[in-house]
Amino acid sequence: HIPESINGKPVVAFWVLGDLDNNFEHIFIPKYMVDFTLELLGSESRVPISYEVAEGNTNLKVVDGVLYSMDGKELIACPQKTGTVRIPSGVVKINSYAFTYNNVTKVIMPDTVKIISKKAFNESQLQKISLSKNLNEIGEMAFYKAPLKKVTLPSKLKKIGAYAFCETHIKTIKIPKNVTSIGKSAFEECPKLEKVTFASGSKLKVIEQGVFRDCYYLEKVTLPTKLKKIGSKAFYRCMNLRTIKIPATVTKIADDAFVSKGKRRSLTIKAKKNSYAYRYAKNRKNRRIKAVAL
Repeated sequence: HIPESINGKPVVAFWVLGDLDNNFEHIFIPKYMVDFTLELLGSESRVPISYEVAEGNTNLKVVDGVLYSMDGKELIACPQKTGTVRIPSGVVKINSYAFTYNNVTKVIMPDTVKIISKKAFNESQLQKISLSKNLNEIGEMAFYKAPLKKVTLPSKLKKIGAYAFCETHIKTIKIPKNVTSIGKSAFEECPKLEKVTFASGSKLKVIEQGVFRDCYYLEKVTLPTKLKKIGSKAFYRCMNLRTIKIPATVTKIADDAFVSKGKRRSLTIKAKKNSYAYRYAKNRKNRRIKAVAL
């Protein structure tokens, strides 16, 4: 039980940063609590198996075991579950850490959801998810280390946070045209990723540091036609990437963007003759990079 008051003052917020032991299987939330956050650390942390909200609490509620804001717009925390979780219509935001370390394997999301917050599914057992058509933002480390096999990003998506899909098991990914920001290392070390496509008319102008770093089996990449910059180690150690077409709009490529240590034969950069990308490739013959004029 979380106390209703301490030294005569009502407890309105509860934030755990760390590990929970067996004594926290059930969490009782007192009458005056407004804010509840459970940031578990370490894969051995015990996810609570149930939540209960005190009668008279006008800020939080439990529906089918899941903790929500009273208006139903925020999914705050899901107790330990297996199998499928269907999020009810009306939820707008999946809060940070809501499914962290959870054993749920499939999530069905309504089209009312607009935000998936940071670490929402961090190191969970999630394999399948049906995303909202109206999703705007995927937060930092949202699916970090989850064994997610396939994901279809919706057309209204605008932002993908740093490390959002890092170390997931996706094989292909298509970035919608309205995405204007992809955080660093967003798809780093995805061991099964083979193909990356940016939708026609993509608004993305920068591929940040390490976005596709250590994606060893990445073979095919179609870059945005309005791209301006490729950051440090963006395609570092992408051993199977043999050819890539870089648009003439690119005016900055980090010196180590395509560094590959290992058995890759060579990388062919196709670019308009005398463009920045063409000159970049020409100057890196000793790094197993060659230029081909378009």
